[in-house]
Amino acid sequence: MPSAYKLIVADVDGTLVDRERRLSHRTREALAAAKAQGVKVTLASGRSYDSITPFAKAVEVNAPLILYNGCRIQDFKTRRIFEDHRLPLLQAQRALKLLRGYDLHVNLYLHDQVFIRAVTEAAKTSMRKDNVTAEPVGDLLAFLKDDPTKLLLIGEPKRLEDFRRRYLEDLSSPPELVNSEPDYLEILPAGVSKGAALLSLCRQLDVLPQEVAAFGDGLNDLEMILHAGLGVAMSNAHPALKKAATYITASHDADGVAQAIQRFILT
Repeated sequence: MPSAYKLIVADVDGTLVDRERRLSHRTREALAAAKAQGVKVTLASGRSYDSITPFAKAVEVNAPLILYNGCRIQDFKTRRIFEDHRLPLLQAQRALKLLRGYDLHVNLYLHDQVFIRAVTEAAKTSMRKDNVTAEPVGDLLAFLKDDPTKLLLIGEPKRLEDFRRRYLEDLSSPPELVNSEPDYLEILPAGVSKGAALLSLCRQLDVLPQEVAAFGDGLNDLEMILHAGLGVAMSNAHPALKKAATYITASHDADGVAQAIQRFILT
């Protein structure tokens, strides 16, 4: 019998790869077997195209990627962009002005590049994690002239929460603010999420949401997990994601993605 699921969408960090960001042989084999059955496979991440490239190659994705936490849907082989959402300049400027009073690192994503104030230890850690080079430009507020893709704030969770509260004060039409990791706060265009991008991708591929198996671990995966017919949370996932999931699999260090694929998809 054919699989009830026609599309697998997996988050990368904390989900598809282990804590050393390695893709296991078991997971590769499970994804390959699913594709051999006619299932489409892709990735949904906060990463950029360049940052996600090693993982997309390793998985050999055969459906468009969801990048920047849903800001973009892009074909991996041709690099064709199907959707591209930008954060309005005024909303980005509001954040950068407020950030002058906070001890937080900021990544500014603009024109497929990453810009930072200066090369700090936090900047080096972020660049190593994403395998990208960020360009220091000094004052980000003075530098920014166009609508960026998104802002990523990195720092102590309490500081991030205080920033979130102050940023949203008296703001009638706010952007999306989501914690992709406990010490990450992302500012995205209004209405943008991995879940919204997943629904758009389903329409493009003529796949029903209930025919999707989605895998994640963070709050930025919540809408995607809720929209999917099979929403799988890793055992290392945020409690809210586990509560919303159809199934809780093993951790990212124990081939949780492969385990769920073998249980629910491979026939």
